[in-house]
Amino acid sequence: MGREKRKQQRRKADIMLGCLFLACILLFLVVNVFVKDKAVSEEENRSLTQKPKLTAESVLNGSYMKQFESWQSDQFAGRNLWRKMNVSLKQFGGSVWKMEFSMEKGAADGRTCRAGCEAFEGKY
Repeated sequence: MGREKRKQQRRKADIMLGCLFLACILLFLVVNVFVKDKAVSEEENRSLTQKPKLTAESVLNGSYMKQFESWQSDQFAGRNLWRKMNVSLKQFGGSVWKMEFSMEKGAADGRTCRAGCEAFEGKY
């Protein structure tokens, strides 16, 4: 009898966890639908991709999905928070120095380094 009860409890917990996961996915979907697109990322010093126009030609030649993917990754709700957490976790682990790519044509290889440049000398 005890074994059957544990199975039922486990099944209920699995169902609740699945529902929580789906609720999180739906929350991100709803937030992404209602958040306005930004034109520029101040933190990255670059312009962000805007929503592509849906046409039959762009769908057939595959360009729409490429543009849509780029737009979605640039306009994802909470994107800067996720970026900061990623960089912080990597810095905590000691595996990365913050590097940014410059939009200016003046840099020889298009890169600028704001912290820890000496660690990258001769590697790029």
